[in-house]
Amino acid sequence: MTVPRVSVITPVYNGADHIAACIASVAASVTCGRIAVEHIIIDDGSTDGTVAAIDRAVTALPPPRTYEGRLLRFRHSGKPAYCRNRGIEAAKGKYIFCLDHDDILVQNTLRYLASHLETTASEIAYGDFLRCDSTMVYEIGRDYYGWPHPNGRAALYSIFNGDHFYQHSFMFTKRLWHQVGGYDEAITYGEDLDLCTRFILAGHLPIHLPITTHIHRNHGKNLTACYAHRSVWLAEKQALYHKYMHQLPLHLTPDQISDIQDALQITASTHLNGPLSQKAAAALAGFLYEYREVETEQRKKGTDLFSAIRTLDLRNSHA
Repeated sequence: MTVPRVSVITPVYNGADHIAACIASVAASVTCGRIAVEHIIIDDGSTDGTVAAIDRAVTALPPPRTYEGRLLRFRHSGKPAYCRNRGIEAAKGKYIFCLDHDDILVQNTLRYLASHLETTASEIAYGDFLRCDSTMVYEIGRDYYGWPHPNGRAALYSIFNGDHFYQHSFMFTKRLWHQVGGYDEAITYGEDLDLCTRFILAGHLPIHLPITTHIHRNHGKNLTACYAHRSVWLAEKQALYHKYMHQLPLHLTPDQISDIQDALQITASTHLNGPLSQKAAAALAGFLYEYREVETEQRKKGTDLFSAIRTLDLRNSHA
């Protein structure tokens, strides 16, 4: 009996510190003989020994070793969307699940999601995930949880109104990925939400399952650290709205469009740019990471947070 294959897609750049746990979590997936699993890792030109760390992690897997992994290597692009597309192109699976190199998969995730898609003939399903810090301590009150939207209209309104978003806790068919044109490689950040938006516009509503799919590790250097600043989030949502503003009236009411424009602070004079550039977002992410370190120092000294900002400004002025 042929069972459906799930391809786990993991892009990595300079992830030597975290890739081993990611690989071990995929290898520990419970399949019950109902799915086959392959793990495709795409190295985006790492320079920190990531490839050697991958070799060590695979060698260290306990018996019986049923892990099926492949490594693709490219010159550095800085684009997770590019890496994911190359990985999915090489994938043999009917179903795709994207897992970041610093995240940890929960054992039954792939089986639960794939079983749902198989039995319902759906093409995309997603679950919840937990967040932890760099030492793997659970961050209370920071869970991601999905919502069972009744239809595509409700889902789109929720996305653009800022009530809900989709991150990589979803499984989709490779066929659907082909249908919508894959990840948008012009996007550096938020490519997962953009892809789900196109799934919905194409008539495929992500189905929420009440399961925990993975553990997301916040270690301070995540690519998405820049989203801690609201202005970055707002710019990305405005860019997403600009990209699909001519399609949304086909799915949403005028009142809903008006609500979205209010939520995104869009007026007749608003200049809608494209997504935040990789350079700008990376600079902001670096600032926030350094700020958190300075903030921690100031807290230990018992000084106020404004002092942390002034300290950081002084550091930067002498850089």
